[in-house]
Order: sequence, then structure tokens, then C-alpha cells
Amino acid sequence: MINNILMNRPTYSEDHETVRIGYPSELNHECFVCGSKVKYRYPDNGKLVHTLEGDVYQVVNLYSCTNENCELNKVAFNPSPRFDYSNRHFGADVFSLIAEEFLLYKLKPDQIHLRLTLKYRVDISIDTVRPISDDILKLKALNIDEKTVELVKKQGFILLALDGQDPGGDAPSIWCFIDLCSNRILATWKFDSLNHETLRDIIEEITELYSVKIIGWVSDKQNVITKCHDTFYPEIPHQYCQYHFLRNTWNHLIALDSNIFLPLKKAVNSLYIHEASRNSKIHFENVGKASVREVFKNTDDDLQAMIKVRNKVFKELRGIWLYENLKEYTEKMENAMIPLNPSFRFTRILKKTVIALKTALNEVKQKHEDVCLLYGYFQQIRETLGEEKTSREEKIKRLESLYDAIFATAKNETRD
Repeated sequence: MINNILMNRPTYSEDHETVRIGYPSELNHECFVCGSKVKYRYPDNGKLVHTLEGDVYQVVNLYSCTNENCELNKVAFNPSPRFDYSNRHFGADVFSLIAEEFLLYKLKPDQIHLRLTLKYRVDISIDTVRPISDDILKLKALNIDEKTVELVKKQGFILLALDGQDPGGDAPSIWCFIDLCSNRILATWKFDSLNHETLRDIIEEITELYSVKIIGWVSDKQNVITKCHDTFYPEIPHQYCQYHFLRNTWNHLIALDSNIFLPLKKAVNSLYIHEASRNSKIHFENVGKASVREVFKNTDDDLQAMIKVRNKVFKELRGIWLYENLKEYTEKMENAMIPLNPSFRFTRILKKTVIALKTALNEVKQKHEDVCLLYGYFQQIRETLGEEKTSREEKIKRLESLYDAIFATAKNETRD
């Protein structure tokens, strides 16, 4: 009850997903720096964050270290990655996309705004994209805003999160450096090439700028990061990020799932009832002259709505969802056709539509089964990592078993 009073928005709503971010389960409620136990303090006030994959109401649980001699004793913190960045209400993924489009592809803010609104359906104004682009330019030049400098210096240290976005091919990479305690972005950087020594130089520049020490690192296991840490900063604790691990695994699922979604989307858009001329009218028994698009408008609208489905991170894959819902819808159309006169034009077009959809579904049936199997393994991995009362040794044992099963499945698929 108290938590809900503190929050500035209803926790549960049909308009957004609520995510409460707890302490990283892999740390077993131990302090990132000294290893002492942490204690729960309070949640933040909650925040609606607009991400590329929909709105998220983010509630962050904050903790402090129980060791009075630790830097984190008097600080309310949570090292788990968040959906937002700094004090804005747009997600870190939106920031990363704008940085990539702006720095790598040299797009102007109005062009980036167009892509965000049309391709990603993000409700964002051009007056928001422009200042974010300005932020990126300032961060690239290490011209940090005074508020960030004030917060970090008052805090007295940096809990550094670093991550590189690789667009693939020979394109440069965009790197983002964040302090996880203040949740402020410290710098962004574009690298045409990067080695562990260059990364060390950037980290030293950041440390010099803020005049505070780095007490810990959080990152994924990119080789350049681990080599930089182990070579130059072995005394600083380094925690691998569970979220990055899961997100990287999830991205593989999305890639496989697209082999279901894209062919089905193409099949839906290629249907006669969708491509037929809006103006050309033909005779339908018991109806008279009408266009195919007009007669089948409700069906086409239903199918078009289906292919607008989006992935829900860690929860739902759009290819699986589309396959299962399209299969059910096609079966209903087939059943509805049974009492109809087979010689009528409407029935013939409906039958043609059903056959086209069943053919498309059959072509991706095996892929659907494969992705469903891997999705099940993913959820088991996620649940294992999230079990607070399970020991590290037991988690490792379970994960080894799951990955052995995945590897065995992959070998069988390759053999087949």
C-alpha cells in the first residue's frame, strides 16, 4: 500500500507493462564491492519509460550495503540495468538507436524522428529527438552536463557499466559508459576500431573528468572488456551482467523467430483479398457488385492487425504468436466455409485465402516447433538465474544440464 502511494502512476495498467527491478539474482544479495550482505531500503517512485518495444512502468528496488566501511553503505543503489537513461522518460534502447543513427549514419534529427515514429511506432516528438541528439554530441566530446558532474562528485565514486553496440560488418561501433548508482550517462564513443588499450584510455579520461574512483564494473563478456579489465584494472570488482547475458540469448531467439514471422507476414500481404483493386467491382451472389477489398474488409483488417504484433522482451516472440493465432483464425475460416455454397464467388475466394494461409503455415511448421523448444529452454534458463534461494553451485549444475540438452538438440537437427 505504501509503495503504491509513493508511485506517481498506477502500478498495473492495460496501457503498459510493469517491471519491478530487484537486486541482481546472481549476486545473492551480496555487495558488489565488498561482498557483505545488502539490505533492501525502498523502491523509487516509479517511472513510465517509452522503449522501442512498448511502454514499461519501471519500479527500481534500492539497496544499501550492511558494511559500514563500504562506499555503498550510505548509498541507495541497484546495479541492475534499467530501461531508462538519466532523467529522461525514453528508454536506453531509444537513446542507443538515436546515437547509432546520428553518429554512424549521419542522419538528421528529423530523419531519425521519422524512423522512430514509422518503423518503431514510438510516440516521440521531434523536440525530444533534437535534445537527445545534442546530448549525444556533448557526451561524445566529454562535455558532460553540470548536473551529472555534481551528482557523481557528490557520490564520490563510479559504478561503471560499459557496453558496445556493434551494427555488424565493417561499420564502427557505438559505446556507452554509465554510472549505475546515479543512472547517468558518462560518455558515448564511436570507434572505428577498438582494442583493450584504447578502451583503457577512454576509461582514464572519464575518471580524470569526474575526479572520482571507479569501484566496480558491470558488463557483458566481450573480449575487449575482459582483457582491458584483467590487464589494467584487476583490483576492481567486475560483475558480468545477467541482463546482457539473457538479452544476447534472447536476440538469437528473435533471429530464429523471424524465420517464422517474415514468411507469414509476406503471405498475409500477398493474399488476393489484400492486393485486389479497391475500385474494381465484380458480381457477388446475393450481394451484387462490390470490390473484393470491400467484401473481405473485416477479414483483411483482422489479418493486418495480426502482423503488427511486436516481440515482448523475455516474454513473447511475435513469430510464435502469429503462427498460433493465424492457425486458429484459418481454422475458423475453414469451418465457416462448410455451410456455404461452393460455387459462389465469395466461397471460392475464401477457399483460396484459406489454402494460401495453410500453405504458408505448413512451410514454417517445423521452424515453429524448433523455436518453441528453444523458447522453453530460454525460460528455464531465466527461471534458474532468477531463483534467489538456489545456491550458485546448484544454478551452475542446472544450467550445464540445460545447455547440454540444447547442444544435443542442435546436433540432432544438424544431422537431420
